Amino acid sequence: LSKHAAERNELERAQFLQFISQFPREYLVFFDEAAWNEKSLQRRFGYSPTGRRAVISAPFVRGVRFSIIAAICVSHGFLDFAVEEGPLNGNDVYTFISEVLV
Repeated sequence: LSKHAAERNELERAQFLQFISQFPREYLVFFDEAAWNEKSLQRRFGYSPTGRRAVISAPFVRGVRFSIIAAICVSHGFLDFAVEEGPLNGNDVYTFISEVLV
């Protein structure tokens, strides 16, 4: 079973692929953003003996949130990254592209 977005539009996907295929792959740069806090790595499931609850000791406070943005390309691989405390916004992404990548 594979999951597809309900908003997916096959015609627009085909048009995008046709448009993007006119550029050499060396020109393409891909970037993504992710976030982490102390609760990000907590287990949500566990095992215990029959009749007993699975329990862990963990802080209820989320702690400090960190965001990371990174860029890669086909010809050079990993290009650069930035780590910020707190969430990223549009200005942070613009700064990363214009001052770090360009």
